[in-house]
Amino acid sequence: MATLLVSMGYDLMLKKKNFALQERCKRMLLDSGLQLEEQGGDVQAVPISALKAQNLDKLVEAIATEAEILNLRADPRGLVEAVVIEARTDPGRGKVVTCIIQRGTLRKGAVLVAGTAWGKVRNMFNDSGLQLKEAPPATPVQLSIIFASLFENNHRFQADFELAIYWAITHYRLIA
Repeated sequence: MATLLVSMGYDLMLKKKNFALQERCKRMLLDSGLQLEEQGGDVQAVPISALKAQNLDKLVEAIATEAEILNLRADPRGLVEAVVIEARTDPGRGKVVTCIIQRGTLRKGAVLVAGTAWGKVRNMFNDSGLQLKEAPPATPVQLSIIFASLFENNHRFQADFELAIYWAITHYRLIA
């Protein structure tokens, strides 16, 4: 059985009402077939408040522990897949895309395609601003892109070194 992590927010509630809502939420999860650890199941529940920044460290710790127990690893080989967090034009660096690598290893010079947008990686920087030659999975990177059309937030992109293939794909997506 797969393990699931449930976070329950309680931002705008009174403490007494909050407890009742949490208990109702737990009952609804149990009715759906998800049994929490406190009820003898294998699903963790972490009550959080993003507005008040309560228990966020416990949530991160619970996610990290769960990932380590389940031995969750991304494949560093194969085609790169990533999610665009932010895309903008920087006056000094040109088109800049901030993304998180989900699968594969992104290297300098790779060609990126996201929908009808495409570009080639000129430079890569980590979250500290240091230049990278390659970015493995689960790495947040900032990409400086040449030959780029505009990427958008929440786009998923793929990367490869074959520009001709991606020209054809982009052209096909524009026509279709």
